[in-house]
Amino acid sequence: MRDLDGKGLIKNDFILLSAGVVTNMAMKPLLNIHREIMKADKGVVMTLLHRKMKSTHRSKPKNQSTAIVVNSNTHKIIAFDAKPTGKKLNIPLDGLQGEMDIYMDSVDTGIAVCSTSVPPLFSDNFDFTCMNDFIRGIIINEEILGNSIYLHRLVSGYACRVVDFDTFQGVCCDILQRWTYPVAPDMPFGSNPNENLYNMHKNFVYKAANVKTAAGSEIGKSVMIGTNTAISKGVKINASVLGNNCKISPDVTITESHIGNNVTIGMGCSFSRCILTDGTIWDDSAPQIGKLIMNGEVHPIQPPIEGAEDTDSEQGTDFDEIDDDASDEEPGVCGLQDVDFNTFSSEVMESLSRGFRQNVATENLVLEINSSKFAYNMTFKEVTIGISKAVLNIPLKIHPEFYEEFTPRIQWEKMKEVIIKLKTLLAHYITTSESQMDMIQALEEYANDNIHFRPMLMKALHLLYDEDILPEEAILRWHMSPSLYEAGGELRVMVKQLIDWLETPDSDSDE
Repeated sequence: MRDLDGKGLIKNDFILLSAGVVTNMAMKPLLNIHREIMKADKGVVMTLLHRKMKSTHRSKPKNQSTAIVVNSNTHKIIAFDAKPTGKKLNIPLDGLQGEMDIYMDSVDTGIAVCSTSVPPLFSDNFDFTCMNDFIRGIIINEEILGNSIYLHRLVSGYACRVVDFDTFQGVCCDILQRWTYPVAPDMPFGSNPNENLYNMHKNFVYKAANVKTAAGSEIGKSVMIGTNTAISKGVKINASVLGNNCKISPDVTITESHIGNNVTIGMGCSFSRCILTDGTIWDDSAPQIGKLIMNGEVHPIQPPIEGAEDTDSEQGTDFDEIDDDASDEEPGVCGLQDVDFNTFSSEVMESLSRGFRQNVATENLVLEINSSKFAYNMTFKEVTIGISKAVLNIPLKIHPEFYEEFTPRIQWEKMKEVIIKLKTLLAHYITTSESQMDMIQALEEYANDNIHFRPMLMKALHLLYDEDILPEEAILRWHMSPSLYEAGGELRVMVKQLIDWLETPDSDSDE
């Protein structure tokens, strides 16, 4: 995707198909669905095509159990977890609006309709290593970038993606049982007009020309046999595919296996869930289960590694036990002490401190902060808190003896210089009423923990108001709310002069 962006080849909306996709669907209707969504939401970057599938379905990846929360009316994705733990899933608080649908039976078909902004997003975010990273990053970062992703669930047609042997075997059986029609062995398919066609028989058995099956052989359900293949007596075949020019000796058992072209199998051999590559000659009667036999060598067919695609699953909202008092603990996020948040805050501090000293462009600082955000899976609230405190700490980092070295007036001048210089960055992240309250609470907590900053709190709030980062409504709402901190009452008294001024009618014109 980054290579496509570098070469500038994408000029319009496009359909992205992952490797291993099998489908009989027309693609244009999917493109039209995406474009209809774009008319209502200009920020949509992708529409995912998913399919409802039971956990026991033969074509479902054994290690995939995606949980998705969408808006019931628009089908915009609110929360996404490619590896949910138990009954819990993180749902952003700003997503808890209106009705939602929660899908635990949704499987990615490997098909997505993308806007032209997708390649640049991959290029700008080097920590997007797979599609799940991209989806999670867009959803978490929606308030910052204004991008969104929608879900379309398959209503008719067939689409499935082969990701391991289990899905390969399941899709093959789907094809043989004609779920993918007109993609079927007895239908002309491909660009070679001379390609062998198969004749369909009872129980979805397909035979090409010159297939010889001896009396006493048993051909079960969902079997495909290539041209010039000879089946001896006593052979039992079920849910398997045999290539061309194969010789199967007596009393061989083949179950859920795939035999290549020009394969010779000796008497009494047994295969279950195996793959024999072209030209294999095998006469070992020991049962082979879950093996890849290639050039006479035997290799195990590796099962999917649990959690290999995504190891970042988290504990979150319990669908069975939603605590009515959970909202009482929400402001406590400002006091987070876990390792990831502290590490994230340190990286943000380093980025902003260097950006202030070296005049780094705002867009570059945003890229660095977003990279840290995705690396530590921070929420938008945590990003706001980390940035707010980092800005206040920059003068102390530059001047280790800040409070001892400078008078209160000089202290504020240096603090003001930092805020003014980074106001564009702050305005980039402080865009909603929630983020405005998060920032003020972060300032309150910082003042609670740093007694020397308390006289500067009112000046900081006033400056942020003057720079259009914090609106009057947010400051007044914070002042009226109860405090969680020991010095909260004292701090509200210290900013009373600013509150009185904001509450005075036409305060802007009187300034």
